Amino acid sequence: MAAHLARPDPLWPALEANPAVLLSVVDDAFIPAPWQAPGGVPPEHSTPTSFSAAVQLHCTAHIVDDPEEKAELRLVVWPHTGVGASAHRRQAHPARRPR
Repeated sequence: MAAHLARPDPLWPALEANPAVLLSVVDDAFIPAPWQAPGGVPPEHSTPTSFSAAVQLHCTAHIVDDPEEKAELRLVVWPHTGVGASAHRRQAHPARRPR
């Protein structure tokens, strides 16, 4: 799990004081009636619904503030961007043309 926080973010002092983190993610999705219709049943005879999910991650935050360490982390977390510590280690994105 990787996250980016801008320095003005009020979470910084809290993370520096106590790096124990509980990340909660909750989401739901609306499911239209036709998606729920059993085989052989006209879609308009089905009922729409919602599906919900929740995930919690308990972990210890590791603050990476050194520019070189951040660049290395970007290679691992976002390899498709081509952003990294050194140009020779970058992988070009297929949609980008060399300059």
